[in-house]
Amino acid sequence: MQLEDREAQCASLDELLALVAGALIEPIDRAYEAELVDKCEMRCQMPLDYAKLAAFVVTGLEDRERGRDLYAQAAEMLFEVPEFIAVAHGYAAHLGEREQAAEYLEQAAEQASGPAEIIAVAWVARDDLDDAELASKLLN
Repeated sequence: MQLEDREAQCASLDELLALVAGALIEPIDRAYEAELVDKCEMRCQMPLDYAKLAAFVVTGLEDRERGRDLYAQAAEMLFEVPEFIAVAHGYAAHLGEREQAAEYLEQAAEQASGPAEIIAVAWVARDDLDDAELASKLLN
């Protein structure tokens, strides 16, 4: 079955991302790859969708610029703590932009409403940024 035929059967962002990931194994032209990523982007509705696509674009396609743009789109819509965490993780782990990640973690800590969220924020600071001082600050 051709990629185009399989693409028509994709009902969700995850299915389309799986198709793009599978296409990386097969010979694929870059124009079609970009078209598939555009279609994935059109299915993004929430910050977590954009963060998931950005992570794939940076790690799977090695396109840091496009990934940075997708993380920026996610950042424009941040509202809930898990969204802040996902974007901070992306900036830290995938783009190596520690200062930007720390800013989002600080915003997440301000929004956190319970111990589980605060611990999750501090965990990202400790693990992704390797910053025990920031993690401690965020816990307080």
